[in-house]
Amino acid sequence: MRIFAHKGLWKIKKEANTLEAMNKALDAGFDLETDIRIQNGRFVIKHDPALQDEDLLNLKEVLTLFKKYDKNYIALHFKENGWGQSGQLSTLVNLLAPFSAQVFLFDISLNCCQELKELNKSIKTRVSVGDKK
Repeated sequence: MRIFAHKGLWKIKKEANTLEAMNKALDAGFDLETDIRIQNGRFVIKHDPALQDEDLLNLKEVLTLFKKYDKNYIALHFKENGWGQSGQLSTLVNLLAPFSAQVFLFDISLNCCQELKELNKSIKTRVSVGDKK
């Protein structure tokens, strides 16, 4: 059984989605689940819509942890649609490629899932049904 720490291992809200919280979760033997968005052309870790000048953790920084924790997984929740139209999917696939055994993307539309699979068949995706088109 795998247990995923949502936004890392934290006690108060301001600690959530920090590199420290994620490192603590991995040290404790948990896998990670977090949310990704695009802000200013970067993939960032954020559940709610990002403020324009908000300083956010970059997905690249989080993935760096997984070089040390090569047996752990990270579940990335897509928080926005329209990534395919912005050309960002290929950038994301390239970023995730070295970690393809450890990463899966979920709560994405079927179209986005198909686009991701066309870019890289080994990428793991999960589609939610009901409210997605």
